[in-house]
Amino acid sequence: MRAYVLCLVLLSPCVLGQTVNERYRRFINKHINPGMSEDRCDTVMRSRHITHDANSNACKETNTFILASATEVKKVCQNAGAPHQSTLNMIVSLQPFPVVICKLRNNKSYPHCKYRGRSATKYIVINCEDGFPVHFEGSYE
Repeated sequence: MRAYVLCLVLLSPCVLGQTVNERYRRFINKHINPGMSEDRCDTVMRSRHITHDANSNACKETNTFILASATEVKKVCQNAGAPHQSTLNMIVSLQPFPVVICKLRNNKSYPHCKYRGRSATKYIVINCEDGFPVHFEGSYE
C-alpha cells in the first residue's frame, strides 16, 4: 500500500505535465501562426482541423491566430503579462500582438467551412498553467 501511494505521489507531476503539455500543444495548433495572413483562413483552419470542439464537425465561429512564435506568447505567462482585471485566472499581454481573426461566413460543416480573415493588432487575454498558455480567452485593442 505504501509503495502504491509513493508511486502515485511520484507520478502525479508527470501526469499533470502531460496534461498541461497536451493543452499547450492544442493552444499552439489553434492560435499560433507567425506566417498567417487574412487570405489563408480557410486553408489553415482546415489543415489544422480546427472545429467548434474536438468531438464535433461544427465549424468554429471565430478563431484568432497570433502572429508570433510560441516562445513569445509563452512570455505573457511569465513576465510579459499581468492579471486581467475582469476575467478570473486570465493574463493580459503587456504589449499588443499582430493577429488574424478568422470569422465563419457560411453554415456548412467541417471541412466545408469558409472564413473571412481580418488583420489587427491587439492585446491578448490567455489562461496559463505552469507557465504555459493553454486557453485563448480573447483580445482587445
